[in-house]
Amino acid sequence: MRKILILLLHVTILLGGSYSFDEIKYIKAVDAKFKKSGKINTDENKIVISYKDKQIVKKNDEIKIITSDKKVTTLEGKAKHFTGMMIDTMIKLGEYKKLMSEDGFKKEVDKDLIYVSFSGDLTNLVTSAVVKVKDNKVSEFEMFMPNEDRLKIIKK
Repeated sequence: MRKILILLLHVTILLGGSYSFDEIKYIKAVDAKFKKSGKINTDENKIVISYKDKQIVKKNDEIKIITSDKKVTTLEGKAKHFTGMMIDTMIKLGEYKKLMSEDGFKKEVDKDLIYVSFSGDLTNLVTSAVVKVKDNKVSEFEMFMPNEDRLKIIKK
């Protein structure tokens, strides 16, 4: 019984969590930056990314976008596939233990920065990332897209 409780606590620590963030998105095509704030909540059953005007919910094999006026869009096909990959990547980059244990990412550590490169389907979305770490905790990360757009998440 004791081993089961320790395992459950460990799983809760690894899978559960939340943080507020500022998101800065640079769109090269229009040479503009856009900023918004949000919150990421994770547990063993779902991931919820909340913004002022919408929520993105990934639960099991389903991804929904829920607007502030309660309109629900369920993603399908490529939109679902690539959005799921992006959400999973953000979760892994945002949590130090997940980032460092991820075998699918090539990582180079230089003091408080971790340079990450990707392979496979993910490179259609994100080619690389830079993760800033302090005391084994991620403070921010920036993802670089093939079209030269960038997405920066700064934890609050």
